[in-house]
Amino acid sequence: GDVYKRQLWLHAGGWTSGDRTGTGPVVDGLIADGAVVVSADYRLTPQHSFPAQIHDVKRAIRWIKAHPADVPHDRLVVAGASAGGHLAALAATSPGDLEPTDLPAELAAHDSSVDGAVSLSGPMDLTRFWQADHPWAKPLSDGFLDCDSAGCDPTLMLEASPTHWVDPADPPLYLAAGTADELVTAADNADRMWQTIQATGDAARCWYDRVDGGTHNLWDDLDLTRLQQFLASFDLVPSDPTAASV
Repeated sequence: GDVYKRQLWLHAGGWTSGDRTGTGPVVDGLIADGAVVVSADYRLTPQHSFPAQIHDVKRAIRWIKAHPADVPHDRLVVAGASAGGHLAALAATSPGDLEPTDLPAELAAHDSSVDGAVSLSGPMDLTRFWQADHPWAKPLSDGFLDCDSAGCDPTLMLEASPTHWVDPADPPLYLAAGTADELVTAADNADRMWQTIQATGDAARCWYDRVDGGTHNLWDDLDLTRLQQFLASFDLVPSDPTAASV
């Protein structure tokens, strides 16, 4: 029968804004390649702080697994941009941890593991992002982590950081960061994630594109060639495209 791959897309918005309609060219490209894309909402700050967002993402992963008739599939890739890219990488690296506890039986029957992840311009190390030299970084971090302006618990920042959860069992991860991103700098985020994966993960399963001159809104004009090659390399896209979106 037809082979489908599912993509769970997580929108940008600094954890404070946006909704599941915030997709764009990357998602359009994935659909054109035959992916079945589900775009999910997650609770926003400041009304809801971490770990509400990752709980919602893991609930969405389980929902997709629980609805094979609605979302035909045999692979699941979690993908996102900016705050969504952070949550995608965090979900991929922390199955079994940071899990919601109030799951109905239908969702509790499934786990939150994924077959791959895509993170575009996502914060990877909250201990670095919180103190970044950009006027938005600290307020966004404070709202996400429910911190005050004086300080933030380092243990909490680590728990919310994809870098903290890296191990060799992690699924394949595609990282992209722009060298001209002044908010989520490559040096303190994607570089850190790549270095951590080289040290404590499986570097053969991570592709990192450091886009020269790329800005934070990388997802608006990203050359999809390498992302498509990554997805194909790990059998995460259909061999016989049948495009759809949900």
